[in-house]
Amino acid sequence: MVSLTGDWSVPSPGNGMDKLNASFAIGGAALTVQTVENVTGIRIDHYAEIGFGGFAGMVDSIGGVDVCVPYDINDPLAGLNVTAGCQSLDG
Repeated sequence: MVSLTGDWSVPSPGNGMDKLNASFAIGGAALTVQTVENVTGIRIDHYAEIGFGGFAGMVDSIGGVDVCVPYDINDPLAGLNVTAGCQSLDG
């Protein structure tokens, strides 16, 4: 399983250079798969499309994710308040 960043600048067939997530916006999964196959040379047999709610559910299903942050993070817009150090975060 591989996760690719949507901000990756790639050549999208018929659309020139753009961010990877633009391939999905322009041509859906089919264009995104074609774009990734062309850039990586790896054939894609299947893909999973997961929104943020699904991602949170996946994190919860594995019991959280251990992270270590070097400083306190307080982001009221994201509802994120994490103190410096290592801890387990849930979805």
